Amino acid sequence: MSSNKSPLFIGFDVGSTTVKAIVVDIDNDKILWSDYQRHDTKQPEKSFELLKAIESSLGKNTLVGARVFHNRLRRRKHRAFYRR
Repeated sequence: MSSNKSPLFIGFDVGSTTVKAIVVDIDNDKILWSDYQRHDTKQPEKSFELLKAIESSLGKNTLVGARVFHNRLRRRKHRAFYRR
């Protein structure tokens, strides 16, 4: 197994109606891929579909070691965050 870490960050934002995803090369501060789609109350399925699209676009080996960040805020629990 290689000790080299991928310079890629994958971010997901799962909201009440859409899932947004982005792949960023942090070494070059460059967006390599991004998309958002309605999930029609199927958040896990849509998230997986976007992961497969990322893999198809950038290749499996490119994503080895990439860090994935996922954010799902619930407005009722985080009201202070939305008041900013």
